[in-house]
This record gives sequence, structure tokens and C-alpha cells, in this order.
Amino acid sequence: MNMLENLKSLKDWIAYRLKLLDIMELKLSMREIRRLRKSDIRLLFHLMETVNHTDNLNLTLTREWFDYVLELDNTGNIASFERERMTGLATCMINEVFPEQATVNVLVHPDYRRKGLGEELLDWVLDFARENGVASLETYVKKGWGTVRPLPENLVSKLRFTPGKWKPT
Repeated sequence: MNMLENLKSLKDWIAYRLKLLDIMELKLSMREIRRLRKSDIRLLFHLMETVNHTDNLNLTLTREWFDYVLELDNTGNIASFERERMTGLATCMINEVFPEQATVNVLVHPDYRRKGLGEELLDWVLDFARENGVASLETYVKKGWGTVRPLPENLVSKLRFTPGKWKPT
């Protein structure tokens, strides 16, 4: 083999390795967003535990409440998963007495923040609310929850510029 053939085979080898790396990166970043299922409870508890530890919060959830929420027809719940890990959760609970009102929440794993996941989940929740005739949205945030501030701020900015009857509350 002469030097030119060696360079060509080296170039082919490098191209092949780069292609493998691209495929591996694609597989690692594959994200699934779908409705929440009962079988997801273990992953949800782990997500909440991680967020509580990182953000110094005290969010709680019982299995009974989880089962109850999943059985409601007027609730939109989705979760994001990546490599056997729940990376985010978004909920929209429509008021049963006043169905034009709903409460929304978005929870994102600390390792997946500032990457657009929270906004993607929030967009889904807003679409769910819009499709179900919700005109008033709220979320619950305590002053000390500094890491949670982007949700209400993002929610207000999205609603402020949405045409129609949507208004921030």
C-alpha cells in the first residue's frame, strides 16, 4: 500500500467512526414525550426526589393521588423520558366546577433544564388547555422557589401574545 492509499483508508475509517458517533449521539438524545401511565410512578417519584434535593423543595405525591389524577378525564398529563429516566412532567388539571379554569405545572429534571424541554412541555399543556376551552390558567409558586420562576414568567409571556380570550391571571 502506498501512502495515498493509506490516507484514503484512514479517511474512510475516520468517516466511519464519525458516523458511528453520530448514531450513538442520536440514540443517547432520543427523547420520548407521551401521556403519563400508572407504570411511570417509580420514575416520577425519582424525578420529584431529584428536584426536591437539587432545588431544596418539599414536593410530595402519594400513590393514591397519582392514581386519582390519572383517572380524571379532564386532566392532561405528559412526561418526557430519555434513557429510562423521566426528564420532565407537565400537568393541566381542569377545574371540574368551572371548566374554563385550570392549574398547570411543569417539572424538569435539573440535568435537562435550559435545553428547551420545559418550554416544549409547557406548549403541550397550553395546547391541551386551549383544546378543552380553558380561558384562565394558574400555577402555584412560592417566593423561595427561585428555580421555578421561569414557569410563571414563560406562561405569562406566552399567554400575553396569544390572540383570543387568553389572558394571564
